[in-house]
Amino acid sequence: MLLLLPPSEVKTSGGTGPPVGRRPRLSTPGLASARGDLVAALRQAARSDPDGLAAGLRVPPGLARAAVRANASVATAPTRAALDRYAGVLYAALDVRTLTAAGRRRADVEILVLSGLWGVVRGGDHVPDYRVPASGLVQGLGGVSAHWRRPLADVLPEVVGNDAVLDLRSTDYGAMWRPAGDLRDRVVAVRVLAERGIGDRRTVGPVSFHAKTVKGLVVRHLVSARTRHPDPMAALADAATALDLRLVDTSTATARSADLGPLHAAAPGASGTVGSRREQPGAAAAGDLYQVARHGQPLADPAGSRSSRGAAGWAAGHARAADAAAPRAAHGRCLVLPRRLRAVRPRHGVRRAGAARARPPGDPSTAAWPS
Repeated sequence: MLLLLPPSEVKTSGGTGPPVGRRPRLSTPGLASARGDLVAALRQAARSDPDGLAAGLRVPPGLARAAVRANASVATAPTRAALDRYAGVLYAALDVRTLTAAGRRRADVEILVLSGLWGVVRGGDHVPDYRVPASGLVQGLGGVSAHWRRPLADVLPEVVGNDAVLDLRSTDYGAMWRPAGDLRDRVVAVRVLAERGIGDRRTVGPVSFHAKTVKGLVVRHLVSARTRHPDPMAALADAATALDLRLVDTSTATARSADLGPLHAAAPGASGTVGSRREQPGAAAAGDLYQVARHGQPLADPAGSRSSRGAAGWAAGHARAADAAAPRAAHGRCLVLPRRLRAVRPRHGVRRAGAARARPPGDPSTAAWPS
């Protein structure tokens, strides 16, 4: 399975790897020509109108000079592996430096990063420092995202091959490439939700910082796990169980997708909203790894597994889809993960909100959430 990620605007500097040259091939030589065109346009714009280049790439004034200088020298600058180059919130949570040797090998191969400058790179591809967001504009070339649509449409299906794909990209990088044809059945796009507000005014929706942290933790779990799932939805369910998250399958007739959110968004005894779908509390099934509901009717556990911890290790209660409030496609289903009673300990230097707060025994109303 391949993991599709956005890059990070925050990057480490320097490196000891060889330069990529003016037509970078990396692990996807089919994109070398498109990369060469963009590298040449950046170099020309940096010479003729550096202020215009910085503005087109939406670089903050305080970082403009360094960003233009880095972009002008990408062909000759030292490089390092992409997973060591990117240093933003998602990659801090992924924390590749502390992966096992086997986990790092998997990350280098299985992670594909969509990039404004390179189109797509594998985690182990060596790249220099740069600053070219997908939403940027480059004089003489136009929009970065538009520049990559045709080359990626031609090359990425070959890169993906017969693998399944978990798509964790942000909106800007999602616009660079959209799966088409039979490939759509093997790609699951993931959205991460977080709770906002207090009391009765709590709502759940996308929050960028939380989304990046959770995506990094999900990827870390998947490249570290011993179990290999041929279906990306099953892999996502496994990661959600490990991270105490709630997974909702939001697939439609034309695309597969899922939401990851806090388990306490629809606590037992109270209703809540997750995105545009209304969730209602349902009957408890303590001990189940997760429950599946289609039009309010429970189905068998798709993983065919039960918790080895028994009923005492799981909080009672799960949510079911309410068709009257939010009609669904005929094949729509809701995957709900009961919350573990044990406290969640911080991992890899990322603090989880609420992890240090005492909770009454058996209280499922507050789930730990990365901050």
